[in-house]
Amino acid sequence: MSSAQGGEGGRGSFSGTGEAELPPLLTAAFAAGGEMGQRLHAFDWSTTPLGAPEAWPPALCHAVSMMLSSRAQIVMFWGEDHRAFYNDAYRPTIGAKHPAVIGQPARVHWVETWEVLGPLLEGVRRTGEPYRGENHPFVIDRHGFLEDVYLDVSYDPIRDADGTVKGVFCFVNETTGRVVGERRLRALAELGSRLADVQSMRELGRVAARVLDGYRTDLPFSLLWLYDAAGSPVLTGCAGVDPGRVSGGRRSRRRPPRTPRGRPDRCRWATCSTGCRRTPPSTPWCCRSPRPTSRPACWCSGSPAGFRSPTTTSTSPTWWGRRSPAQSASSGRTSRNARGPRSWPRWTAPRPTSSPTSATSSAPR
Repeated sequence: MSSAQGGEGGRGSFSGTGEAELPPLLTAAFAAGGEMGQRLHAFDWSTTPLGAPEAWPPALCHAVSMMLSSRAQIVMFWGEDHRAFYNDAYRPTIGAKHPAVIGQPARVHWVETWEVLGPLLEGVRRTGEPYRGENHPFVIDRHGFLEDVYLDVSYDPIRDADGTVKGVFCFVNETTGRVVGERRLRALAELGSRLADVQSMRELGRVAARVLDGYRTDLPFSLLWLYDAAGSPVLTGCAGVDPGRVSGGRRSRRRPPRTPRGRPDRCRWATCSTGCRRTPPSTPWCCRSPRPTSRPACWCSGSPAGFRSPTTTSTSPTWWGRRSPAQSASSGRTSRNARGPRSWPRWTAPRPTSSPTSATSSAPR
């Protein structure tokens, strides 16, 4: 009489051609197991300590059959070195590790998370007690980079005919999306509640950085710049990094504020054509309007240096707020402002006019 494994002593029966036949249980499991059933059937098991499927023990055959017929995410580890088996539903959980992990030791292909996975498998195999965990964290390299993965897991022992534990049956359900989503919602809710009572911009940056510092898993570090009253960006919040090593904040504080048209808000006043060198007003005309349409005279009624008159036909660029290179070379004087050329409207010095009243009063009688 042949056993359930297709032959006496668990060995498979032989056909007329001399080839061993699979046990009916494994034949049906491989046929109904989808892609993984075909891969497990075609795999060369003679290169592993398990040997050919015809010689597998009954406990392993039943475990493989139940795994392939299930639609749950199942991975199974067999033997002292935890050789891996899994079904179609489990493939997305390991990503790029498929199909290289088939029949291979778990320590080789789960090396990045073996510090967590290894003790769990060894504990179940040594004690025979199952383990269950919800949202259990693992670090897995499944798409070419390490990522935090959260899984609901259940590790159950697989016992052989003599009662010893030979393998571990693992039910897996990934919950990474739910865990990460809930954690980020908690961060947003805490930000909203803590920022409701801030009194200043600097306090806002400090409070926000303090809240984000509690969520290092999602934000390893955070830097928060806010604009001050002068319009300069200032580093107001820092978490996860030494503020003394942040160079962008210091550099930005030294920049002058900018006008709406993007020009630095500083005076570009230069000496006029008469060379009076008088001190400009605190807010000169060059900073009062983004694009003035007229050019007032200097304090001494002279025209600003470097502007062409309406009759000028030269093709050289218009120099605003400084002498042109040709004027500087001819006069031997250098400009007090190093700004480049500007295409401003041409300026004509206003002509002094006298009112009719003053002209009548000054006429000889």
